[in-house]
Amino acid sequence: MLIGLNSFKSNAANVSVTEDYKGFIGASLSYYIDQQSNLDLNSFIKKIKTGNLQKSDQEIFLRTSPIPSYWFVFTANSTLNERVWLNLKNSNLGQVDFYKLSMANEVLEEYHTGSLADRSTRNYNCNTFWFPIIDGDDTNTYRFVFKVKALLTAEVPVEVGTFPRLIETKERAIFLAFFFIGAMLIMFGYNIFLFVFTRDRIYGIYSFYILSIIIGTTYLNNYPLLEKFIGQELTYNYTACWLWTNFVGIGLFAMEYLKIKTRMPKVYKLLWIELGIIMLYAVLNIFISVDLLAFSYQIVVVLFYATCLVTAYYFMWFRKDGRATLYAAGWTLMMLGGIVYLLVINGLIPYTAVFRNMMYFGVMSEVLIFSIALARRLNRLKAKQEQMNIVLAKTNESLQKNNEALDSFNYHVSHDLKTVMNNSNALSQMIQKYNQLDNKEKVNEITKKLIAVTKNGAETVQSFLSLGTVDDILKNENETAIDLSKELYQIIDRNDLANAIQVTIETNEIGTLTMHEKAFESIFLNFLTNSIKYNTGTARAKVQFKMNDEVYIFEFSDNGIGIDVEKYGNQIFEPFQRGNFNEGAEGTGVGLYLVKRIVNSYGGKINVESELGKGATFIIEIPKDRE
Repeated sequence: MLIGLNSFKSNAANVSVTEDYKGFIGASLSYYIDQQSNLDLNSFIKKIKTGNLQKSDQEIFLRTSPIPSYWFVFTANSTLNERVWLNLKNSNLGQVDFYKLSMANEVLEEYHTGSLADRSTRNYNCNTFWFPIIDGDDTNTYRFVFKVKALLTAEVPVEVGTFPRLIETKERAIFLAFFFIGAMLIMFGYNIFLFVFTRDRIYGIYSFYILSIIIGTTYLNNYPLLEKFIGQELTYNYTACWLWTNFVGIGLFAMEYLKIKTRMPKVYKLLWIELGIIMLYAVLNIFISVDLLAFSYQIVVVLFYATCLVTAYYFMWFRKDGRATLYAAGWTLMMLGGIVYLLVINGLIPYTAVFRNMMYFGVMSEVLIFSIALARRLNRLKAKQEQMNIVLAKTNESLQKNNEALDSFNYHVSHDLKTVMNNSNALSQMIQKYNQLDNKEKVNEITKKLIAVTKNGAETVQSFLSLGTVDDILKNENETAIDLSKELYQIIDRNDLANAIQVTIETNEIGTLTMHEKAFESIFLNFLTNSIKYNTGTARAKVQFKMNDEVYIFEFSDNGIGIDVEKYGNQIFEPFQRGNFNEGAEGTGVGLYLVKRIVNSYGGKINVESELGKGATFIIEIPKDRE
């Protein structure tokens, strides 16, 4: 744009057509700025003679403003035997006045057309503007003057050649355009399919964006599809009224795909402000000509593009968000296509069909990469769904087991409490009977039995209550640093077990460990009481606190009656299962089940090693790396 505004030279402008395709002749043109857009041909010629017009020899230029009119001047001759044509390759030229003059400035031919004029005013019915300039076998030199006023971007690539060769270059451009449209329609259909079958709105948003860029990109590349649906007036005079859909589409996609609302609320607000301004331009375009809005409109669009791209890179580099990688790659390729387009129309790189249409390739690459990103997202959602199904299956299995355990719980609660109540009632009646007979010896005997029964009942109730409190302890109470040896001896003292069991800590490699104090107490209190309960002599136990690179190990060994592991296995860790190795022992079968639940909550595991008559060893492993 700066080159277009500031490069004013006074070189001669002459084109000699010696081959059937001269190509783009921008370097041979002189152009002048008609700032007021009020000059006719005679006034223009007079101003040139007096030197009152700014002149530039820039090859191809971009000027957005309010856009004035531009006058182009060149001379040409031909040595060909075939008519030579000129093509102004910009469909967005609202007004085009073309004059063929003799070298004495006599008007020989003139044409008046433009994108808003009726198609009948064009020498060749296509989207750009073609003019015959020199007939075959005509060796004279002529001066050509044409005036253009663009509506959005004043890009004026001037192509000269014979009609067949210009048609050939036109067909190549058509191939690129329809290749682009076809590829975009495939991507559009693909994303519509995903939207219909997944009901995920991001695919609907992206489908909307693809449709908008098909319309917008083809418009900027001389194939205004919209003209066939809404007519010339709405297509060219009210560009901002429909072009905003393109930017809203990519904005909504970026916000949804990168989850900007929750992750970057300030950027989310900024994007909506920018989109709001873009939509405001659409409203203003109803009352103000698009050429008066063009310059500031494009600045807002560039800022919006930059916000989207910077946001993507922010996520990729600073937030380590993998989804932003493909987004940034696609957005970068699209921007590179746009940069090449700007370099071409500013004359900084050669104006060729490939370079001029590089925006096609940039946008296609972006859409392809975004579609791949969305497909990967679909795969992630599928994997997540499969994982959820696995979790659901496990949950159902767990619920089934819990229901079975609940049935067993209800049975045992009612059975055990009923037994306690019946026994207590019977013993109370016996005490009353023997008290009336004044048999104190019998009363004392039965009273001891009543105390034992009620004590067992209290233990039963406490065991059932512990099932409901263990999860609450693990979830709501904080972990603390526990001195394992000291805590174990305190458990023995607090529960008055010193006279019932002899405990020796043989190894303590761990020392202090961070965990729930109540959980640690529940584990070892159950071990200690079981050792006392299932013992025929003096209860003794050995404890080892060990560790390796991966786990902490608690090892508890006693001298009790032992367990038939081959017969009962891990059955002893199930609720209300005591193992039928000692039918006469009191207990609910809840204790070891409670220990297993605590160990599992830490991501650990518990095993038992035992032989009948040789005691039992319980081994607990708790991972060091646990969440």
